[in-house]
Amino acid sequence: LESCGHTLCRGVSSFAVHTEAPKAASTSTHPPAAVDAVPYNPHPSPTPDIVVSLRKKLVLYHHNGVDFTVSQELSSPEAALCLAWHQQWLCIGYRREYSLIHLGDLQAREIFTLDVRSSPRIATLPDDELLLAGQEGL
Repeated sequence: LESCGHTLCRGVSSFAVHTEAPKAASTSTHPPAAVDAVPYNPHPSPTPDIVVSLRKKLVLYHHNGVDFTVSQELSSPEAALCLAWHQQWLCIGYRREYSLIHLGDLQAREIFTLDVRSSPRIATLPDDELLLAGQEGL
């Protein structure tokens, strides 16, 4: 690395880089596993977008080629323990549940609740799927 780095913000509990799949565009609002999901990209560019979780908000940043700028702020019930931003969907793992936010309508949808002993984990898989760690003993 040739850069000494840059502090974007402090107090971050989790972050994720925006990922997209090379699929044809449509107007679907189905979850990420849907075949006709639409890539969300308000700033078409080869530069990265990221989302960070702070105490009670999610902040979406866009890189303009020189620096990161805030593109959107969303309220959150608590700090996220893990995040994934795939296409137009934010998947958020909180202490006790997973939520999904579609960036088109900004509506949060609870995916499922977690057992007290479980910790949320999210991975982006091929074919527009997200893998979520579930409850123990299922």
